[in-house]
Order: sequence, then C-alpha cells, then structure tokens
Amino acid sequence: MKLSLTNNKIYRKLLSALFTWILFLLGYSYVIIESTTSEFLFFLAIASFFSFIGIFGYGLMVSIFFDFITKKIKGVTRYIVKFILYVISGLIGSAIISIGQNDLEQFYIFTTIIAIVYFLIDELNAMFINKN
Repeated sequence: MKLSLTNNKIYRKLLSALFTWILFLLGYSYVIIESTTSEFLFFLAIASFFSFIGIFGYGLMVSIFFDFITKKIKGVTRYIVKFILYVISGLIGSAIISIGQNDLEQFYIFTTIIAIVYFLIDELNAMFINKN
C-alpha cells in the first residue's frame, strides 16, 4: 500500500490546525490592534502560545476522534453531527481553560469560534484533497 501525504488524514488535520491557528492570530491581531506596540506584542505572544497548545493539542486530537466516531454516518447528517460535536468541544475547552476563574467568559466565544473555523477548514481540506 502506497502512503501519500495528500491522502493522509493526519497531514490534513495538521494542515487544518495550522490554517485555523493562523486565522485565529490574524483575527486576534485585528481585535487588539488598538493597544500600544508593547502590549500588542505581549498579548499576541500569549495568544499565540495558548492557542497553539489548544488547537494542536486539544483540537487536533478531538478532531481525529470525531472523524473516527462519525465515519459510519453518511451524507449531510455526518456534517451536522460533527458540527455539533465541534461546538460542544469548543465549549468544553472553554470550561477547561476557565476552571477556577470567574472572569474568563470571553473564552467561551473564542474557543467555540475556533472550533467552528477548524471544522470548516478541515471539511474544505477533505473536499479539496478528495477531489484531487
């Protein structure tokens, strides 16, 4: 059996995680652009570090797991189930981040948006890779 990187799900998941991370950083940069240069770089560095851990650590593993548990579901139902699972995983990720904290409600929005973006990018990657 010949193994090609374009057919490898892990490669696709890593590529999706990378695109999601870059899009998050661009979006986050736009949100905090009003800060001073030193604050901007500090917040961007912190966001880069933690989002990298979240997306590549938690998100990547969860995404592989979701592919595994939804592989027998066919059609549009599979996309709906996976979308719901990604939203729930984003909320669970937020809950994990905010354990013991009272002022981290904004993470629920960020992590859920990141989970949805990851889902969309991964499905687009799957369509593009399967098309070629």
